Amino acid sequence: ANEGVEHSLLDCPGKYTVQVATFTGRVITDQKEIAAIERGKEIDSQLAKAALMAHKLTEALRMKGYEAYEFHDRSASIVTVGSFGSLGQTNAKNVTELDPRITAVIDQFKSDSGAGTVAGQPAVRAKTLVGIPFDPQPVLVHVPKRSVSASLSRNPVSAR
Repeated sequence: ANEGVEHSLLDCPGKYTVQVATFTGRVITDQKEIAAIERGKEIDSQLAKAALMAHKLTEALRMKGYEAYEFHDRSASIVTVGSFGSLGQTNAKNVTELDPRITAVIDQFKSDSGAGTVAGQPAVRAKTLVGIPFDPQPVLVHVPKRSVSASLSRNPVSAR
């Protein structure tokens, strides 16, 4: 599903990236159905729609000058921004302080709060581009390598 993708996350040169959008389809667990899809059977329309939305968002981000990537697996498609070789610097207290460029990407794409309140809770408004919403809270993830790409699932990195 990632072969021939122009801006595949598998081609990202960094070790880390920021996942800014997630699009899910129907989860496929039946081994016979997975084998049929791998042989070229038409994919579930929701999964195909998820891949299309991820592709459109990646292209729109690229047009705005962002280093955006897309990745597709059997249950979801994701869009990420940025390529980072490390998480940041470790301070005197042995705590990793995130690279300011990572923090800037997270801040750029996270949902706006302060849009009033809903049922007594702060309202959150997801940011969008070309009508496609970003995840409310972007997360730092490991860039998959081609050998493990099929098993990528949302695997947030914890900075400690």
